[in-house]
Amino acid sequence: MDLAADGRLDAAEWVRLLDPGGALVGVATIGVWVLATAPARGQGPQPTIKAAPIFANGMAQVVPAFQDSAQWIQQELWVETNFDSDHDGKPDRVHVDVTRPRQTETEGLKVSILYGASPYYAGTARGQVNWNVQQELNDQPQPRGLMTNPAYQATRSRISNALVNEWVPRGFAVVHSEQPGTGRSQGCPTVGDVPERMPMKFVVDWLNGRAKGYTTKTGIYGTDYVQRALIAAIGLGANRPEDAIYPTSTKSKDRVLARAYRGSENYVLTFPKDQMPPVRGFWSITMYNDKYFFVENPLNRYSISARQDLKANPDGSVDIYIQNKSPGADKESNWLPAPKGPFALVLRLYWPKPDALNGTWTSPKPEKV
Repeated sequence: MDLAADGRLDAAEWVRLLDPGGALVGVATIGVWVLATAPARGQGPQPTIKAAPIFANGMAQVVPAFQDSAQWIQQELWVETNFDSDHDGKPDRVHVDVTRPRQTETEGLKVSILYGASPYYAGTARGQVNWNVQQELNDQPQPRGLMTNPAYQATRSRISNALVNEWVPRGFAVVHSEQPGTGRSQGCPTVGDVPERMPMKFVVDWLNGRAKGYTTKTGIYGTDYVQRALIAAIGLGANRPEDAIYPTSTKSKDRVLARAYRGSENYVLTFPKDQMPPVRGFWSITMYNDKYFFVENPLNRYSISARQDLKANPDGSVDIYIQNKSPGADKESNWLPAPKGPFALVLRLYWPKPDALNGTWTSPKPEKV
């Protein structure tokens, strides 16, 4: 084995070391070469080497450990933005899919991401009729045909396969998102303004842990061991989404900022007329303190739902008062008592309708008053 002057292996030697029949094996990490020698006979089993991307002559190579597409982790979610392009009173959410190597869960592998965003993933670019550019000056152009109308696919979970088969076997994750108002993303299609330019920023923020993602896959874990561990830590287990979903809120809507709930402040959650949580069973909102325990209160009320005979406003909307002190006797039917300190809210939807599962309906956010 020959090392370069700076102690690194050249590409040819690196490829030889990866030969399963060789005496040495190599693992590449970002900017670092790590070598492990094979044990001599009788010295115990060979140490397990974790899978990692391989580069030769500056090009990513297919890695056998990443090749089996049946082992890839595929996720679907919606990422919330801070704009409302269709003016329905709720922030738009963009539809996102993720495909990544299994080792990102089982071995803690960190990978680079290839991300594509487009308004055309939902079929809007297929079979379109464009002008014939072979046109003589001053001649009458040929008639242009009709544009196609792509069918809406309400259950479509995969946005695109572009780049997936080429790059996941090389140890990359591939992410796609649909622009607002296309595919299963919420909102209204626009040209050139914030809703067209900014959705990618929110997806990148989500990938880096800075934005909120929305998923209805609770209770269906597959190889998503992080989600399985999270649910085990906070609730032991969870129903499948067809049986129940559990949107959780720890921050209020406060103009452009979201602030953590505190019992020293008063909040109102307003369900517009005919916009109550869409369920075939029932829904409820439960109050928890910052340790996720129930909150002692004078009404002995720990959750609120339609079963409490909520009073509606003259316009048909329903206000839920979330605060530490009573909002007044005439409003106590709609009062969810809060502690004096930090708290969290969990909205439970039992036997949810499709609108709740596909992101068409989203819960309004409590606002500080």
